[in-house]
Amino acid sequence: KKAHIGGKCEYDERQQLVRGKAFKIGFFTLIFYNAGYGLLSEMIGRSFASVSFAMLFGIIFTVVIYGAYCMWNDAYFALNETPKTAVALLIAICMINLIIGITNLVSGRCFVNGMITVSAMNLIVGVALFILFIIISIKTLINKNAERED
Repeated sequence: KKAHIGGKCEYDERQQLVRGKAFKIGFFTLIFYNAGYGLLSEMIGRSFASVSFAMLFGIIFTVVIYGAYCMWNDAYFALNETPKTAVALLIAICMINLIIGITNLVSGRCFVNGMITVSAMNLIVGVALFILFIIISIKTLINKNAERED
């Protein structure tokens, strides 16, 4: 297999079904996140995050749920993709975001007037990608152990 850069991803029928369920789970996750965030903000009488941060966090949270479900059910990587290339890219993007996020945190840009700002998003993206990397790693180990037993 070659690395998949551009072009159309090829998923088998089982992967398509899993991805469809993951999209559904992600959709409802975002609905509940938005409702929960709105309710919590109303209950405490003020927002604890900028609107940009709150909305982007919801999207990243949903993407992690979607990705984790697909990865756990072997439907994340297309048949014409090389997972090693995708994982290497994931790690690189994760590290860049963590470095920028930690720099923003140390410089004080992540919190202004007691609110989390959009400057904290790099840290959130870095943590989200790290979570996905951990899930990929655990799933890979489980699959390798299952192959050895067969």
